[in-house]
Amino acid sequence: MATAKRNGVQLAYTETSPPAANSGELLFIHGWGGHRGFLRPQQEFFAANYRTVALDLRGHGGSDRLNGDYSISSLASDALWLSDYLQLAAPVVIGHDLGAAVAVELACRAPGRVRAVVALDGPLAVSEDSENATLSISSGLQTEHYIEALRYVAERTMFLPTDDPDVRDWVLGEMRQVPQHVLIDTALAHAQWDADSAIRNCPVPSYYIASANTPANLHRLIELSPITTLGMTPEVGHFHQLLAPRRINALIESFLVGLAEPPPGSAASPLAPDAVSTAVPLLPSLSVMPMVPPLELPAVPPLPHMSLRLPISPSSPLPPVG
Repeated sequence: MATAKRNGVQLAYTETSPPAANSGELLFIHGWGGHRGFLRPQQEFFAANYRTVALDLRGHGGSDRLNGDYSISSLASDALWLSDYLQLAAPVVIGHDLGAAVAVELACRAPGRVRAVVALDGPLAVSEDSENATLSISSGLQTEHYIEALRYVAERTMFLPTDDPDVRDWVLGEMRQVPQHVLIDTALAHAQWDADSAIRNCPVPSYYIASANTPANLHRLIELSPITTLGMTPEVGHFHQLLAPRRINALIESFLVGLAEPPPGSAASPLAPDAVSTAVPLLPSLSVMPMVPPLELPAVPPLPHMSLRLPISPSSPLPPVG
């Protein structure tokens, strides 16, 4: 792990450089309640051919957990600053969940500094019900029972009953180590972010990979951004980059290969041809994917050990993943 300090806030990151000439740059941004280890299977896979950087957003992992601005704009500013600090020219930004929102915001803010965006099940083009659910979740987290509320929300909205329980337990164990104020502030930040405007104005090629319980309305996403390509992992839930890393890596790789084919400024479509073959068609069912209703969070007293603020370890072993 390396660190860099921006305006008094220490940002942690992991960087790799391939031994030979590389195919480009990739910037990985984790999601809500996570850390850079949540994208470790992807960073390790692409490290052989790409220069890679995985960032711990402020408040997460090895980065400082101070009180302050956790808006999507602020998180994108951190990512852009780190990109400048590390002299990344124009990386493909790969974000999961909240990290997808940060990636889109970054591309809107500095389009010349982002080659493309890969959004892994990000909360983009969501329904009003889903936005209300986010506010409900934020309210549930503002109690002394927030750890139990976090577990309840994650198990109900982010995992399928068939998902690997080892991955589920690892994810929940890592998420509960994020400070309460960070969980609240980042959830509210997403609810307050103008996602539709950002998606509509995102000027770079984008690839959205949806899980079986994606928060996005895929029809609406394409309406907002016709240059977005779709892929899907229908067999697993929201943390598909951990549950099905080989599948996710293959989809991303296909997009990156297709992205490199047309020369910059050409009239050719920037969308990945191979990715389209594995992408889901715009089926009628996608327009009615169930959104998460406002939740009635149970008032369950937290277990004693759950209230501890344990030091997070982004390099801790991941559970076996397929």
